[in-house]
Amino acid sequence: MDQVGHWVVFYKRGNVLYFFDSLGKKPSFYNGSIARLYQLYKSACEILLEHGMQYDLSAVCGVYAIIFIYFMSKKRTSVSFVKNFRNVDKTANDRRVLTMYRRIFNEKFCNIFNFTCTPTMNNMSR
Repeated sequence: MDQVGHWVVFYKRGNVLYFFDSLGKKPSFYNGSIARLYQLYKSACEILLEHGMQYDLSAVCGVYAIIFIYFMSKKRTSVSFVKNFRNVDKTANDRRVLTMYRRIFNEKFCNIFNFTCTPTMNNMSR
């Protein structure tokens, strides 16, 4: 995570600030801006995960973040999002989030452990 970076999400809806981290870390785990933002809105912040849903060695945190934002923007609940990834097998969760991404955005991924994307012909004309 330190060498390549990691995606997390703060998403505000109404008076609630949601924090999502596919590895299940709390905002206080992070330094800098993430920790400061959490401290400012701690009383209004809902932390979504107690445990990670992403396989520790995969590089799909950005896909989880994008799909979470997509769900929330469609007025779905954070609970309905989390229910999609109840699998104890985290590699199965990673495959599921990639499948969701492909269906929503019409993209193909080559490998969940080597985050490379090959655009489809439909996306090249956009």
